[in-house]
Amino acid sequence: MNFLLFVVFLLPSAVVPNVIRNGTQSVTFCNPKASPPCIDEKFGFCISDDDYPMDDIQAAIEESAESAEKFKLKTVPNPRPKKETGCQTINLLVKPLRLRNIDGNWRVIVQDASDIFQREEIAICTHLNVSCQRINRKSSSEQCHKNRRCHHKFSNRKLLTFDPCNPHRGISVESFKLQSACDCRL
Repeated sequence: MNFLLFVVFLLPSAVVPNVIRNGTQSVTFCNPKASPPCIDEKFGFCISDDDYPMDDIQAAIEESAESAEKFKLKTVPNPRPKKETGCQTINLLVKPLRLRNIDGNWRVIVQDASDIFQREEIAICTHLNVSCQRINRKSSSEQCHKNRRCHHKFSNRKLLTFDPCNPHRGISVESFKLQSACDCRL
């Protein structure tokens, strides 16, 4: 039975939690790699969530007050200076609710609880994979290459999280990659 559980655990699933039935016995488990149903395709993460576990998060914050204190009233950094990349970009301030961490596990981002507000500035390429020309600031010329395309660049951000697959873990700080720029590259 343990082997079967492990194999099924690695299979992708659309919803969390999953149930395995073996005859009359059923086992419920949570797959941290399974994408939640709330994903916004434009961003690749959840910006709205009907199943946001606010009560669980409040309880976890009370148990981990020291970790939570570092994130209280966190301010949004000043906007990064915009540089010309040859790709059209939209900069947004977002409130992520569920994100995939750098290990590929989905986490709930602690938001609007006990004075914790985690807003992040992201940059969205308006035309992904469209051909572009890189602008060289030193020579004021455009470097032409027919295979250059607009791609997202990502940067690591540390956020206060809650693991819905392991609620007894409480809250923790984890790293996430978020869209930080749009770049013209090969």
